Amino acid sequence: MVRNSSCILLGIAICSDFRTCFGITGLLQDFVVETDACGGGIGAVLMQQGQPLAYFGKALAPKHVSLSIYEKELLDVVQVVEQWHQYLERGKFIVRTDQQSLKYLLGQKLKTPLQMYWIAKLLGYDSEIQYKKGNDNTMADVLSRLHDSQILQISLDTSSPELMKEIRQSWDLDSDIASVFTQAKEKGGVFHTYTWDGSYLRKNNRLVVGNVAAFKNKLLEWLHSSPQGGHSGIQGTYYKVKGLF
Repeated sequence: MVRNSSCILLGIAICSDFRTCFGITGLLQDFVVETDACGGGIGAVLMQQGQPLAYFGKALAPKHVSLSIYEKELLDVVQVVEQWHQYLERGKFIVRTDQQSLKYLLGQKLKTPLQMYWIAKLLGYDSEIQYKKGNDNTMADVLSRLHDSQILQISLDTSSPELMKEIRQSWDLDSDIASVFTQAKEKGGVFHTYTWDGSYLRKNNRLVVGNVAAFKNKLLEWLHSSPQGGHSGIQGTYYKVKGLF
């Protein structure tokens, strides 16, 4: 839980050094986006040199649930391109999908105004669409079934382990949280609305962050400026904070 999160959002710092801020070391390397859609959601992973940099997943809006699987996969591609526009506009990138027909996207006869609208959003990007068997595309498949807060949690665990380590350290630097943490461990993992599962301290299923101003600003910068944050505006970053902490 980040206290006064709506106020400290005003202090978000924008990092000018792309490589340092985002943890991306090889800007000349192609980005790879792996996508997948299921009955009720879409998911994707942004990768470079085989390493995941950010994750995306969301439930489909009611109006999109009845779309064909082809259209859901197309929607997935469009939304992740918009999400990671800052990175994908810089050069060629590869999209991997388990929909073979998307390989020939720009050469197909479009059947609906919606398809035309989505295709128009992809024009101008230097992209190559590759087929990847569904059985080999497990990460994007899992993400398509998760909520935003779960995906942010995965990103912290896998892409930002140092940030996760600092979250744990912040508990010791906040005397109130340190006391709660101690009691949660002593009482079998539960203390009032707090829970400890051996790895994470949560309140109402949200990660707890100690009241350490410098670290909270760093965390907000990550949520805003990293590939995972997708350069969300103040409102978008606010909802990420509310969903995760």
